[in-house]
Amino acid sequence: MARNVEHSDREELKKHSSVLIPHSYYRGVMPDYYPAVTLHWHKEFEMCVILSGRCKYNRGGETFTANRDDIIIVQPNMIHSICPYEGERVVYDIIVFDPRIITGGGDDRLYIDLLEPLISGKSIIKAPICEENPYYGEISTSMDNIFTCARNNTAQQDLLLKSELMRVFWLLIESGDIRCDDTNKSGLSTIMYPVIEYISEHFSEKISVSDIADKAHLSKSYFMGSFKKFTGLAVMEYINQVRIKSACEALLNTNKKITEIAFDCGFRNIPNFNRRFKENVNCTPCEYRRDSKK
Repeated sequence: MARNVEHSDREELKKHSSVLIPHSYYRGVMPDYYPAVTLHWHKEFEMCVILSGRCKYNRGGETFTANRDDIIIVQPNMIHSICPYEGERVVYDIIVFDPRIITGGGDDRLYIDLLEPLISGKSIIKAPICEENPYYGEISTSMDNIFTCARNNTAQQDLLLKSELMRVFWLLIESGDIRCDDTNKSGLSTIMYPVIEYISEHFSEKISVSDIADKAHLSKSYFMGSFKKFTGLAVMEYINQVRIKSACEALLNTNKKITEIAFDCGFRNIPNFNRRFKENVNCTPCEYRRDSKK
């Protein structure tokens, strides 16, 4: 069910790359920073290494468990999310990079035969990449070098970073972990992408499963099953994740009262907000705001 989106108003707006510096590095910690990384997509490649913990990873509508030391590569415009298992703390490194790093002029046989299918979604990289891969040790070493280069963030380091990225893709091709995608035009993906957009735009409002099912032109029962199959989460569970993530951002970046933040994020009942927040972040909103200022 992998799906690449050509354009969307809900595409992630954060700029991960520029002409001068075509990559960005991030260290993520869940639930310390956010309870989960909700479904989103962007125009860049993304490489993720799980440093500790265990999480549910959704990539292109496929949900799987990612364990410590697993490597996950997300292709451009592919929808993805990360959610820790209950009670687990997940630490991960991510590099997001513009495809131009590896495509060069974009008119040679390397680009046409191997790289363009990865960028367009015609070919899909297996996930997760783990110790079963015969080249896992070499791929892992290259990933370590890639993150070191991204953290050091100099022109000289960019030279090594590019070569290591190319080596990772070569090793994946050699191991057979890149395949042609026969499900890229899945009807389920076509239905669910607008639903994800709608929730992202209206999570602060009162939303019912019936309302969303009607907008998707599906029966409520079929929609609920299809949504969970695509995202790995029940509809309301996903909506609450989106709301709590927005609340976390507001607690970190504004001085608004907690009651105001709860209302802005779609919660009309403060005890319910506090309970949902603690379930997802393992602390109260007050504790989250206080601890973020230490």
